[in-house]
Amino acid sequence: MVKIHFESIDSTNTYLKQHFNELPNKTVIIAKHQTSGKGRLGRVWEDDSTQALFSILLKNNLNISAIEQYPLLTAVAVHQALVKYIPTLKIKWPNDIVTHDLKICGILTESVFNQTLQALIIGIGINVNTKTFPSHLETIASSLHLETLQTFQIESIIDEVIDSLEDVLERFSKDKQSHIEYCNHYSSLTNRLITFTYNGLIQEGKVNEINHEGGLSIQTINGIVHISSGEVLIKN
Repeated sequence: MVKIHFESIDSTNTYLKQHFNELPNKTVIIAKHQTSGKGRLGRVWEDDSTQALFSILLKNNLNISAIEQYPLLTAVAVHQALVKYIPTLKIKWPNDIVTHDLKICGILTESVFNQTLQALIIGIGINVNTKTFPSHLETIASSLHLETLQTFQIESIIDEVIDSLEDVLERFSKDKQSHIEYCNHYSSLTNRLITFTYNGLIQEGKVNEINHEGGLSIQTINGIVHISSGEVLIKN
């Protein structure tokens, strides 16, 4: 595994998308700061030097039919690496790690196609030693430091997550459902009321489970619906 460090970069995911051809499988790009860090649904990832910001390049043995599983696979890997520090850690479908609904980690997977699937890029941002957040984030985010009052070596946290991801992907090659069972066990959404968008309409319902395809199964007044992606908001 090759690790490349940047003091500052526009986006670790973007760098891998631009250079995947010349980089080996499992290259890891690590940055202290991103000027254009990306979150899901076009959001900007806000960062400072207290966070673990890194992206992993996968090029070998990719199965296009399993691409939608990678956010959950990565969530399992991050959770397995960090739950020993925060026992209350949960997985919020499809790709966040939270404690008491406060976001600790965000995951963004991106595929590179050129007629066929060429590469998969997994971007991970973890709030490690963050002590304060901007006012618009302080009620929705937390960090390893705030939850434990410990200071962590960011590089060590990255290494733990990478090791965990390799273990998870190895298991997935033999068992296509174990990560689903894990996600359901640690899901932050099970039996909770949420709002979500389905067929272009905002709806609400109670989460049943993460189904065997990695989507969310939701009980609504009109029956059970399954969503494979999108934003879900917990109703208080």
